[in-house]
Amino acid sequence: MNIPIGRTAPIEKIEGDTGRIAWESDDVLVWDAPVGDRALFAFPLPNGAKFEEYGLCKFEVRIEGGPAEVLVYAERPGERRRIWRPIDIHRPPDGWYTVHVDLAQPEIVRESVHAASAPRLAFHLWSFDSGYPGMTKSRKISIRNVRLVPRYLGIRWNGTDCGHVSGASGGFGYSYPVVVRNLGRVTRTIAARLEREEGWYGAGAISPREATVAPGDSAHFTVTLTFPGSASTSLPVFSCEWFLPVFSLKGVADSDEGILRSCKRIPLPLMVMPEKLGADALFGEGIVGRLRERYAGTDWGKKEGDTLITQAKALVEGDTRVPDGPGWAAAYYYCHEHRCPLRYQGPDKHFCPTGGEYRDVDFEGVDLDRDYRTNIHERLARGTKTLALATILTGNREYAATALGIMDQYREKYFTWDWMDLDTSTDTIDKGRIQFAKYMESYPFRAMVEALTLLRAAGMADDARALRLERELLLPAVAEIADFRMDMICRQGTITLTALEAGLAFGNAPLAAFAVASPFGYWSLRRYGATADGLGHGHGYAQNHFAESLFQMAELMHRGGRDTFDPELKRLADCSFWWSSPMNPGAVPGLLAIAARHYPDPVYRAYARGGLVEGEPPAASGEAPDFSMPPSVNFPNSGLTILRRPDPAGKGTLDAEFKWGIPDNRGSFSVLSFDLNFRGYRAQSYPGHFPWGSTDLHHAWQIQSASHTTLVVDGRNQSGMHDYYKGHYQPHASELVHFEEGAGVSAALARNSRIYPGVDIWRAVCVLDGAYLVMDILRSEAEHTYDWWFHGVPDHSDGLAGIRADLHTRPEPLGTVDGYQMVNNLASAMIPGDLSADWTIPPSGDRDAFILSLRALSTAPLEAVHGYEWSYQYRKPEKEFLVLRRNKARNADFIVLLQPRERTEAHAAAERFAVVDLRDRAVESAAGVRVLLGGKRYEIIVNPDGTEVKAGNGGTREPLHIRVEPAAR
Repeated sequence: MNIPIGRTAPIEKIEGDTGRIAWESDDVLVWDAPVGDRALFAFPLPNGAKFEEYGLCKFEVRIEGGPAEVLVYAERPGERRRIWRPIDIHRPPDGWYTVHVDLAQPEIVRESVHAASAPRLAFHLWSFDSGYPGMTKSRKISIRNVRLVPRYLGIRWNGTDCGHVSGASGGFGYSYPVVVRNLGRVTRTIAARLEREEGWYGAGAISPREATVAPGDSAHFTVTLTFPGSASTSLPVFSCEWFLPVFSLKGVADSDEGILRSCKRIPLPLMVMPEKLGADALFGEGIVGRLRERYAGTDWGKKEGDTLITQAKALVEGDTRVPDGPGWAAAYYYCHEHRCPLRYQGPDKHFCPTGGEYRDVDFEGVDLDRDYRTNIHERLARGTKTLALATILTGNREYAATALGIMDQYREKYFTWDWMDLDTSTDTIDKGRIQFAKYMESYPFRAMVEALTLLRAAGMADDARALRLERELLLPAVAEIADFRMDMICRQGTITLTALEAGLAFGNAPLAAFAVASPFGYWSLRRYGATADGLGHGHGYAQNHFAESLFQMAELMHRGGRDTFDPELKRLADCSFWWSSPMNPGAVPGLLAIAARHYPDPVYRAYARGGLVEGEPPAASGEAPDFSMPPSVNFPNSGLTILRRPDPAGKGTLDAEFKWGIPDNRGSFSVLSFDLNFRGYRAQSYPGHFPWGSTDLHHAWQIQSASHTTLVVDGRNQSGMHDYYKGHYQPHASELVHFEEGAGVSAALARNSRIYPGVDIWRAVCVLDGAYLVMDILRSEAEHTYDWWFHGVPDHSDGLAGIRADLHTRPEPLGTVDGYQMVNNLASAMIPGDLSADWTIPPSGDRDAFILSLRALSTAPLEAVHGYEWSYQYRKPEKEFLVLRRNKARNADFIVLLQPRERTEAHAAAERFAVVDLRDRAVESAAGVRVLLGGKRYEIIVNPDGTEVKAGNGGTREPLHIRVEPAAR
């Protein structure tokens, strides 16, 4: 059944940048939009049509200009929506691509944000800006031939099975068993063919070419892929080619099907595997001897080894029985009312120490026994590696027996727990078993892969027993993990690394090929998972984790004979190193330990960390790098600038993290937000990342524009897609207009005219020698309410009392939606001119208390509002904030100076001045500030229109003009 699309077909434009939808022809829909845009739209099913009557949805899609994501939602009135991701950022296909969506196997099931009045098929499109040459600043996504078809065949390959075959002239290859079941009610003849997806050296065949199959019966096919001898010896190790098996019913139109995983037909790989496998591949040659040498011959090795042995002894002496049921989420083991960790007192006894009562379920309604069991699964599964290492260091076979016993229990139990096999779907989030998410299961299963590999290398695992664990537990479990894809790049990196380790440990080419060369493998993650700056597309969430996974994969490939440590990979390490606020050179020692072995960068060697398994990194050469005064860093392809200046008090730097193009944390409506750090104190840009056990606050408060130090118009979130699918809340990115790091100041200026349609916003963030200056200019043809949010009111300080204004209780709420309903206990005052505040920073450790002074320079009345909000530090709304509000104004400026200072230190002098052109006419679109601070005189002008204006050193058209000179004595 074709779903009508085209100029005359009904289409529901639901949300986002749907105005850019057009029709290239009568049957081809085109969405041509700037990078960063999103659109959600739907095609209603014809009257009377039901998804339940069909097995597959098919359509063709083409993406031009660079990476993009396409999501598909099957929506029915009164039901949760079923979601698939047929195309995502991981290496989108070239040209027209046919999507096969298995209607019985969505990737995830979610509550509908927009209720459907009738069955409809919705499309969510999103374009990415990576900043690489050759990628345009727009994306053109075309969709055609959308239809629903019956599911005729069930096609199975288990993800790991392959046999080795010999090719012509000394070549080699693999054979793959594929089982095809006739799902229909009549006998059918199934035709098979093989299509080349990528590569040109190898050859493929499928047999038999046809099979007649009765209803409910299956036919067995064999796909054989081979390299000729010449190619197998000349191609680099890890070279990979792909072939797609296709099965169809003779005489039945549009019946092509393949090995289907949710919404992707799986091609089969032909790969040049490395010679080194097992322990040599995972840990390098001679790991058993090297571990013992480091333990016996170095102080640091002895210390680390003794810790491992102590942990192993505790495991052996404890309860090593694997629970009889699955886990869910250890991080959800919280009281959902009081948002505090629970105390386990036995089955069905989960005590809340704050409220004094017992809880039965977590905030998602899951039995807390399952959440607690996750801790046990984590401890036991991950503990197998500790036991294996202790076995090697001590020779104690009891440790080995315990590790193997734990893995045997998982072999017997794991596949009996819910999410039963690859071809069924439940509402279980992310389809985990011992944990709710497959990416989280990557960690314990990687530990078990490494444990078994180490025990084999040490001769501490019986061959038959080890082979059974490999084939009946570890390989099928890791294949299941690899089958689930994540849009958060750090999580996908974890999945991919686990697949690569298992592929190399057990010599499994399909897993290794997936991990290296698939659209979700190493090369794709490098190119499409990160921008040209080296910053992951997870919007900064777990950047270091993502980068370290890529470096670990590169190290594994290097041991196999493929050197991929090139400048493109290096940028991931550099980004992880420099992106810290304040500067923290020791934040990524494990990543730097790998980088130090492959790049002659003294920074890596100075801050690398080794270990018993990894060994010591190369010794640092020359003088240690001095990061007492680190530079500013700009990531123009990612939307992030970190501005730094030395603190005149001699206590490090003043840092401003300006996120002008990316959301904060895990994605939120928060572009143009900034975060300040000074003297070891963080003035938060948002109230904090709440513990996972209280993620009801994530959607209600944490993602909202109001919960970030940014600008809000009319009390609503910045525009973008309200798509609550796996953490994406992506507003329209800004344009970086200016960045400079000069004598006495570091500054950036960004513009955004799309997060609030009809409002042009310019925000400059400047770090002076001793203070921060934030200058905002907002212009519109219509009246709006403009809010300047500041969440940096210091914790446990004289917050309300520190504001120099006569504030009174404000009974009216600031707003009723988008997080405004979450703040309370408001006090406000109308301010006719400038506003001052002085807040004491409480002492911590050896740091003396000092002051954060705020001065808002205003030429028009504004309302100052103080209140209390949710924050991770507190169990209820206790954190304080300040909002500066301009009511019913077409235009608004917010000019705010923030100065951390000693109690005896004077306030900086600051004043606004009228910006004029060369004929002394006022330039209303511009704003100017003069600051006198620390013996320097600063003149700063924000000039959005580029009019030639008077400056201290003549005329300028610069959008951000900064002049610094010694103050007159």
